[in-house]
Amino acid sequence: MRTLGSIITEYRKNKGLSQAELAEAINGYGYSLTNKAVSKWEKDAAAPSIPTFITLCKILGIEDIYKAVKTSVSVA
Repeated sequence: MRTLGSIITEYRKNKGLSQAELAEAINGYGYSLTNKAVSKWEKDAAAPSIPTFITLCKILGIEDIYKAVKTSVSVA
């Protein structure tokens, strides 16, 4: 089974975002994160809160997390 961190990494790269750019995009929704938080998520050393996770899914275009766990997106 794929980890949450690998899914975040894959979708972030597919969107062409750096970790810092993803943190900045999330901060646009009123959060205060750094690229270090994104790095920890991607390494599965930490997980985003549920509200942050929902925002993360919006930004990365993840509509069905269960489907994302089972499949992969192509990284351009």
